[in-house]
Amino acid sequence: MAVRKTQISSTERQSVVPAELESDEEIRLNQLVKAMVRERLAKEWAKGILAFPVAIAGGFLMSWSSKSSGFAYWLGTISGLVVFCIGLAYVVEFLKLLISGDLPKATTVLIKGFGMKEWMRVFLAFLSIGAGVLVFLAANQYYAPEWVFYFISLLLIAGGITFFWTRSRFYRG
Repeated sequence: MAVRKTQISSTERQSVVPAELESDEEIRLNQLVKAMVRERLAKEWAKGILAFPVAIAGGFLMSWSSKSSGFAYWLGTISGLVVFCIGLAYVVEFLKLLISGDLPKATTVLIKGFGMKEWMRVFLAFLSIGAGVLVFLAANQYYAPEWVFYFISLLLIAGGITFFWTRSRFYRG
């Protein structure tokens, strides 16, 4: 069975639906879709990023309760294991979304539609460089391996410098 497409000319369309009504409805629909996508992306990023500390907290709870004995040991271990498993499940889902590319692509499209002003980009680049320098200087202050702080500071500084490098005349050639 063949299906025939019908085309409606613009004059017929205007007689059926006024142009103003159509554009207002389209604008509202676009705003609604953008708001829904923005809300979903925010939820996915929040769940994914908060899942890491939850899994770590579950591991610490199991470790902490191992020093006790009796009922406290079993309660703490089982509670820590449950918290760890729930956090790990959310981490796995977040990593699946990241690896599949759905979450990064949707975030990129949303950020491009956001239209950040140029002065804000420059400010964030300076902020990134400054934060990188501060993390580098604070490397000896905390009880973590120094290479972690050096790596984070290198990433922050490189991100800020890359922003300015891509806008320089040397980069464009």
